[in-house]
Amino acid sequence: MKTMTSRSARAPRLMTCSATLLSCALFAGCGGEVPDNQATSPESAIASTNDAVSIARKFVGQASWDVHLKYYTDAGGETNNCADFVSAVLENAGMIIPSQIDQTSRINVCDFQTWLKGHQWSAVSKADSKAGDVWLACVPGQLEHTVLVSQAGGGDTIGSDGSAQEYIREEPMPDSPPYSEAKYYHKD
Repeated sequence: MKTMTSRSARAPRLMTCSATLLSCALFAGCGGEVPDNQATSPESAIASTNDAVSIARKFVGQASWDVHLKYYTDAGGETNNCADFVSAVLENAGMIIPSQIDQTSRINVCDFQTWLKGHQWSAVSKADSKAGDVWLACVPGQLEHTVLVSQAGGGDTIGSDGSAQEYIREEPMPDSPPYSEAKYYHKD
């Protein structure tokens, strides 16, 4: 069983978070670990939405600062790790080539959305979303959050929950505003 590491016991991280909910603007990265059975390079990665969901599910219930996954930096500390987690999962599943994404796009929700649109990810309806797609809300001043779709039709998602003690959770996203303004993205 994994033991929890308190934030104060770990090395401090430089970060500046904007006033908007769930948006982190500056980071100080750290290394990550990925289990031996997961892809660690673009050459060995097989792009698979099922792989992305399987990878993400391994962390459900863990505190976001206790996640050990290659490309995951824990840049948001205890409250802002949603884009960092989703991008790291997609990188480990081979759906994002690590050398093609910059660090700001890995940790800032609205920059992540711009990056997805510029790299063959298209917006789809909730009904057309599939496991491994990305749910993303970029409504500055109201909601900036992203999670991985874990069930076709956008029923359930996996990601950092954005609470004061951020944990990786699998749960449905609300359909009420501002959540209803979110978009679903699918890799073309």
